[in-house]
Amino acid sequence: MQVDQHGDFKMIGNTLGQDCGPGVVAPVVGTVGACGANTGDDAPDVFWRSEQPNATSATASTAISLAQSRSTAILSLPVGATITHAYLYWAARRNGAGGDNQATLDRPGGFTSDITATQVFTVAEGGDTVYESVADVTALVKLQGVGAYRVSGVDATNFINLNQNITFAAGTWWCSIRFPRTRRAISRCSTGSTVFSRTPRRT
Repeated sequence: MQVDQHGDFKMIGNTLGQDCGPGVVAPVVGTVGACGANTGDDAPDVFWRSEQPNATSATASTAISLAQSRSTAILSLPVGATITHAYLYWAARRNGAGGDNQATLDRPGGFTSDITATQVFTVAEGGDTVYESVADVTALVKLQGVGAYRVSGVDATNFINLNQNITFAAGTWWCSIRFPRTRRAISRCSTGSTVFSRTPRRT
């Protein structure tokens, strides 16, 4: 996906996994419970589930399965902004060949939409696949406007109790919202997937 326009853009998003290793910054919202074994690796250890145990919180622990994982982000826009483009991206490392072209986008207490990717970028990694998927959700976001957006149904490696340094982000997702502004500025965004390094490093 590539868009050139005079205007600005906003990105929202969240993660579906939590690293329980030493020195990891605590989440701003939510509670991290039992983390299981092999938390000393450089990858997520447990899945997040937003709106758990209540509507204003989230929980990450070994009790949350891959199928139950979901996360939420809040879209806010400047007064008078008009949405022109919106894309949903999700990415993860998953077992086997091929990427995941399906995810669910919803609003707690509101709409639910099954999203099919228009493009899926994949890179083979040790018998698994690292992928990034993208879908045009402009019509949906124009209709629903500002507020909470929740993503679930992202396929990723089940990393609970897994000792794996290069399982990444557990299905991180983000949404690029583009809108024009009165000042003269060009917003340009392109989508792709590139592996920068296959060697895990701790910083």
